Amino acid sequence: MRRKHNNRTKTKARRQGGRKAKRRFVPPRTLEEFFAMPERDQEFWGNVGQVVTEVRAGASLRQASHKFDLDPRRVRQAARPSLRKLRNGRWVARSNDRLLRVLVIPTRKGLREIGVGDFRQAWDMQSWAQLQDLSIQVISMSIAQRLVFFLCCSFCFILVDFFASSS
Repeated sequence: MRRKHNNRTKTKARRQGGRKAKRRFVPPRTLEEFFAMPERDQEFWGNVGQVVTEVRAGASLRQASHKFDLDPRRVRQAARPSLRKLRNGRWVARSNDRLLRVLVIPTRKGLREIGVGDFRQAWDMQSWAQLQDLSIQVISMSIAQRLVFFLCCSFCFILVDFFASSS
């Protein structure tokens, strides 16, 4: 004898939604949203930005993901607007992305964290921070060390100028 299905449990499950909501990857847009996240998520989103930067520099998505101990599928899902798939199946970074990157910038009062939502802006800010760091190192040098540093820099510029004019 066949058993009848219990329709009550089906309708009850249907009323309650049946499926649980799928957790979406919602990237942080502001510094406040970023710091409101748990530490694990902050680390993940920071690494996602780094992976996209590595891919833009020429590394494969798999290599860049493994460098930061992330699953490439999870990175693809999180950084979907910043990545695109070529016809040959390779994932590359788009020319512009809006992922939030948290940069640590040296200021007169110490280190400060700044949230930047544009790739080019982040690149400019990081270059500026490196120049600031270099200038602080030069200021802390003795006079003899400064002289050697500037002579080396001058020699490098002379070489660059020479090779540029010869080609």
